[in-house]
Amino acid sequence: MVQGDGRLKNLNTNEEKNSYDHITNPDNGAGVNIYIMDTGVRSTHKEFGGRARHMGGGKDSDPSPYCSGGDPNTDESGHGTHVAGSAGGSNYGISYAATIINAKVGCKSGFDADQLMRAVNDIINEHKKNKQDKPSGWAGSVINMSFGGHTDIGPGFKLACQTAYNEGIPLAVAGGNDGVDAVTFQPCNYPSVFCIGASDQSYRRADFSNYGVTLKGYAPGNDIKSADFKSDDGYTLKSGTSMASPMVAGIFGIFLSFE
Repeated sequence: MVQGDGRLKNLNTNEEKNSYDHITNPDNGAGVNIYIMDTGVRSTHKEFGGRARHMGGGKDSDPSPYCSGGDPNTDESGHGTHVAGSAGGSNYGISYAATIINAKVGCKSGFDADQLMRAVNDIINEHKKNKQDKPSGWAGSVINMSFGGHTDIGPGFKLACQTAYNEGIPLAVAGGNDGVDAVTFQPCNYPSVFCIGASDQSYRRADFSNYGVTLKGYAPGNDIKSADFKSDDGYTLKSGTSMASPMVAGIFGIFLSFE
């Protein structure tokens, strides 16, 4: 979210016990590209089974095209890897057969509005190329954004999100962890996105989750187990609307894969 000083931050809260049920279908998300706009992804984690890559085809150590400071593609904080695992991890995710594509926009220097816009536009261009070339098995694209705030991100980014939606790319977005009405929370309040709040194990709104008519729905976001960034076989527990949003991104992947 955007804090009082105007900086964007990711939307996880704490790490606790995980107790959600897990339902499997090996074809979930087959042929779908799920783009994770976050702090990077540990692409070699066993949750992804070789299904993860970086935008532009770079290596883990290559600089992210969306970080001006030369930050590597790989995850250095753990947020993006956890989010990616919830969207498409083989053990703790939803779309187990989807391709996870890392668009690292959460840099050491923070989130930059121009780079956010550029990342979305690059995703749109890749999506349009796939629609034109029709690669074997390709079924569509999904974007997950587990970040946001109460400060205006800018018209360029908002327009890019609308263009993605118009091109047929669903966007799952975190609703925020302030426990307030999300009416001013961006990009949650964009008409082009599907903004998600967090529910707890009792199927109630989690205490920290934002709420209101801006949200399109709720998904599990309390005590979520997913991939850890520190090793290829590690797991960690997090809570937040950041964890709820990729659940819905994974559901979008299922819909697209079976259309």
